[in-house]
Amino acid sequence: ALLLGRKPSLAQQTNIRNILDTEFVTQALRLVKLLIIFTIGIELIGALFLFYRWQGDVFYALFHSISAFGNAGFSLFSDSFIKYRADLFINITITSLIIVGGLGFAVLVNFWDSIRKFFTTKRPGRLSLHTKLILVTSIILIIAGTWFFYSFERGGTFSTYSHGEAILASYFQSVTARTAGFNTVNIRNLSTPSHLFLMGLMFIGGGPGSTSGGIKVTTFVLLLIMIVAIIRRQKEGTIFKRTISGETIRKAMAIAVISALVLISFCLVLTLTEKASLKDIAFEATSAFGTVGLSTGITPLLSTPGKILISMLMLIGRLGPLSLVFLLARATRLPRVGYPHEKVTIG
Repeated sequence: ALLLGRKPSLAQQTNIRNILDTEFVTQALRLVKLLIIFTIGIELIGALFLFYRWQGDVFYALFHSISAFGNAGFSLFSDSFIKYRADLFINITITSLIIVGGLGFAVLVNFWDSIRKFFTTKRPGRLSLHTKLILVTSIILIIAGTWFFYSFERGGTFSTYSHGEAILASYFQSVTARTAGFNTVNIRNLSTPSHLFLMGLMFIGGGPGSTSGGIKVTTFVLLLIMIVAIIRRQKEGTIFKRTISGETIRKAMAIAVISALVLISFCLVLTLTEKASLKDIAFEATSAFGTVGLSTGITPLLSTPGKILISMLMLIGRLGPLSLVFLLARATRLPRVGYPHEKVTIG
């Protein structure tokens, strides 16, 4: 619509504003333009790096750059990136594209505005609370994942790897679990603790407004903030000297609870349609919900109902369970009657 010079209707402007979480339509339209520029620009830069490494294979470079930034996880290699597990250049390029794609466009725009302000006023621009939460949490999750996989697999799957290969493989799996879907090791060969940790990372996912799935990093952080506030007996959660509103906390709780219920329900039905173990089914379902694409190898063996269920779970995970509930639910009128409060014992 923008390219054709058409002005969005009032309803479309409201939708764009809500989707991109902006106060004014002009800001939202600017974000849309930057979104397109960033997407094409970052994917082309990634393709140039891969083009250099693969000595002129344009199509392979472009395909894998787009797949990595889009957190799609599709690879033209039969073993994904297993044969490149010791290649530092490929690992850093692919994981960088995955991380940037999973941050969310609001974070990228905030960074861009900060850099522009620095060059114009010689003062760094202010990073929003949203950007700080995404960056800090993403770094912690990547480091924690790398340490976890290295610790649990050094004596197992990584036992034949050199020290550097083991660290690189641990780092790659920690990053790719955030909904990218590439792998440099055989996922089926990983230990049960590693499978469970991967499921946790896949369930969390990346940043809101990004190319990743899952409940999103901010939802995970807000739940932790809420737990800390309850333990400290505080009415509101705070972080980075900022207070988080109760409405935002309630939405985070709703997203986490609905997501967990959806995932458990699909796992239950899949245990009835499939002959695989519960661990493999749970891993497959979590990977589908997080739109990751990692598998322990049962995907080709799924029955027709199983494939349909996994496809539905991917769609729900991509749209977001809370968004789906809002779409299906009827608009409720304000209640005419207010009822008295009564205490319920919990915990």
